[in-house]
Order: sequence, then structure tokens, then C-alpha cells
Amino acid sequence: MVAKMSDRGPRIADLPVCSIPALPAHLSVTAGRKVAALKQATALAVEIGGRLLGLVDLWALADADGDAELGVVARPIDLVLSPTTSALRARELFLGSGATALPVVAGAFLLGMVSRADVERALRAARLPRRALDTSLRKVA
Repeated sequence: MVAKMSDRGPRIADLPVCSIPALPAHLSVTAGRKVAALKQATALAVEIGGRLLGLVDLWALADADGDAELGVVARPIDLVLSPTTSALRARELFLGSGATALPVVAGAFLLGMVSRADVERALRAARLPRRALDTSLRKVA
């Protein structure tokens, strides 16, 4: 049996997954900025009553009014990676979405975020044939 191209190489579980602080939706953007700075986080998870509402990245925090609630600024999570997703497939998703980081989930559990830079680094380290990387680019383009 021939393996699919996106099944080759490292998986998301092999990459560093950064934790995401979870904050209640009623907190202000100013409070979110402080937490993000203290935790050196690239994104914040926003929750209501223990349920995940969405994510706020650093760009959204920078652009938003400081008095706004995080729940208003949060974007729903529409694209996620799992620990078993191949790095090559993750690269395709990054290229297609333009995202710089994506959440990693296992079932209902948010495990953290993985960056596109870490995915690219892992693919270079795995030394996948250039043809495999070029083919994944053509699929997305």
C-alpha cells in the first residue's frame, strides 16, 4: 500500500504545542492584553461558563478597544489540528487559511496552539523530498 503524501513525516504531536490562557468572556481587552503579556501567549481562549467561545490573537487584542469585552472580540474556532495531523497537512491548512498559529484539539479538549513556523521547521528537519513539499503547495494554490 502506498502512503498518501500528507501521511509522511512528523505529526503535530511531535511538535511543541504552546498553552493558551483561558479567560472569561466578560473581561476587558485591556485585561486580556495584560494576561497575554504576562503569559507570553500568542492567543487567548475565551470561555463562558466553562465552554469555549473562541480565540483572540495578539493582532485582535492590539486593534480592539481596551474597554471592549473579550467575548465580543473573540472569533469562533473554525479550523483546528489534531495531534495525529501530519505536519505536511498542517502546512497545507496554514497556507490555505493564512493563519500563523492554529489550535490543537483532542476531542473536546483544547491542548494548545502550534505555529506555522514550528510546522515549517519540522518539515525541513524531516527532510521531506522537495517534490512532496512542492505538490502540497500546488494543492492549496
